[in-house]
Amino acid sequence: MGARLKTGFEKVFQLGGLKYRMLVSIKAAIPSVRALELPDSDENIKKLESAIKEVTGQHIKI
Repeated sequence: MGARLKTGFEKVFQLGGLKYRMLVSIKAAIPSVRALELPDSDENIKKLESAIKEVTGQHIKI
């Protein structure tokens, strides 16, 4: 559970550090510390990808 979500947060951290990870977490309403606990549902993946694009300006497929 949550492996794809965790990967998404790791990619965001590489791009912009803690600031980007926190912004994505807030916009997606998915706490990065709980990424492994939450299911990799289509809804969660879409929310995270959308938040990543909004924060970084890049489309990152996770």
